[in-house]
Amino acid sequence: MREACLEVTDLVAEAIDGVLPARLEAHIDACADCRELLREATRLSDAIHDAGDGYQHAHDFEARVLAALDPDGVEPTRPMRRRSADFSP
Repeated sequence: MREACLEVTDLVAEAIDGVLPARLEAHIDACADCRELLREATRLSDAIHDAGDGYQHAHDFEARVLAALDPDGVEPTRPMRRRSADFSP
């Protein structure tokens, strides 16, 4: 992998945002591997961005968050998520 390819890989978030130095933009234009990397990274970024479309939180969400933050230690309304350590032998 060429040095410019490594730079593009390291700066892929900036590449998605279109804020790369001109020399790296020119490299992407000339390098099929980097164009494909940017295409896939942009596709993934779009999917993550769109993942929450249509999401509406529960009507009591704010009250539950405030209760969870209460310094008097109000119990959460549901059990906490299990962690991988919960499944250790």
